[in-house]
Amino acid sequence: MSQESTTRNTSVIWLLMGILFTNIGNAVHILTLAKWTYDLTGSSKVFGGALAFEQLAGFGMGIIAGPIVDRLSPIKAVVWIDLIRGVLVTIVGLLTLYFPSIGLVYWMILAIQMGKPFYKSGLFALEIHLVPETIRTNYNARTVSFMQIGALSGVWLAGFLISRSEVQWGFVINGISFIGSAISLSIAERINGDDILITTTSEFDRGLKPYWLKATQVIFEEWASAFRLLNKKKDLAVAIILNSFDTALPQIFNVLLIPLVALKLKNEVFWISGLDSSFSIGAGIAGFAIGGWINKNGIRFGVCLGLGLQAISLILLWFFDHSLFIAISCACFGIFNTISWTSWQTWLQRQLSREDRGKVAILRHMSNSALTALCVLIAGFLAIKGTHLIIVFAALCAFCAFSGSLLFFREGSVNSLRVKRGIN
Repeated sequence: MSQESTTRNTSVIWLLMGILFTNIGNAVHILTLAKWTYDLTGSSKVFGGALAFEQLAGFGMGIIAGPIVDRLSPIKAVVWIDLIRGVLVTIVGLLTLYFPSIGLVYWMILAIQMGKPFYKSGLFALEIHLVPETIRTNYNARTVSFMQIGALSGVWLAGFLISRSEVQWGFVINGISFIGSAISLSIAERINGDDILITTTSEFDRGLKPYWLKATQVIFEEWASAFRLLNKKKDLAVAIILNSFDTALPQIFNVLLIPLVALKLKNEVFWISGLDSSFSIGAGIAGFAIGGWINKNGIRFGVCLGLGLQAISLILLWFFDHSLFIAISCACFGIFNTISWTSWQTWLQRQLSREDRGKVAILRHMSNSALTALCVLIAGFLAIKGTHLIIVFAALCAFCAFSGSLLFFREGSVNSLRVKRGIN
């Protein structure tokens, strides 16, 4: 193995470690928020509203994040954003221990989401730069595994906090995880030794205009470029929307989790962590196993199989009352979500030129935010009417994405890409 290859592999490992830390904190944050708001209000409606607020705040920040990241080194954007929001979230989390207020939580959510679009855009560009084309499908699958290892660790940590301590400590742990992620990603960049600059404009860099005017011009220029890209590649826009269902479905599951445990598992705290862990275990195992399988069987098959079986796994939750069968359904949901998400991620990465990475990443993030916000608001409303309605709604979303993907991969625009991009 060459020195360059060894360096790249080491950078990838630290990249995955950063993702691991972020997802430990994210899992702790989600369960902490779900349990705390449910205990305070006795309903999942507030939790659904908080999740929707998260997505809408991220959507708003996404308007400026993509263009700015396209003009910066993504590693600088990612590291500084994680450090800043890590400090802010830790401080607000400590405040909730002494001044318990849902209002403070909304300020914390705002701090997280103001940085998230920058983080997503920068990380997407960074991954394409550091991860060789030959191992990208396997890397995408491993990413899911590290995400779910982090989620699993976070779930059990949150479960411990819920049963043994003040639940608000989960918010503090989330803040610390952001700092750990920033350190790991910084190490990945230092090992690689490159300053990863996407693109520049002379006026922006040379300071020939006032900063606010330059920044505004950059935003308008890049969004105009993004819309030209989508007009040129309409199949890319459709793929981004369909891929967003793989992000929205686990968030609907998060809204479903607490009332599902209350309805079918006697409101035992253990099963809040247990069912979330089942999803994470299934997704994590799939991430280690499916990279070669997707390369062999094709992206189209992976997307459609994953989405179709997600719908079946979710609807089975309606019929099962035994804890073991419910846990198995959650694990299967995690497996098939990983298959379709990894397949879509690989398809999108194959379509991008270097200068389009930030734009596509932020378009994807904004699509995820908008669709997820809409879905969790609906799920939160349905929670008032009955838990079974959330299950039906989640399964219906998965089925719609499955049907749309079947139509998408039958279109001529995608067929024309098969030889060039290896889609089958």
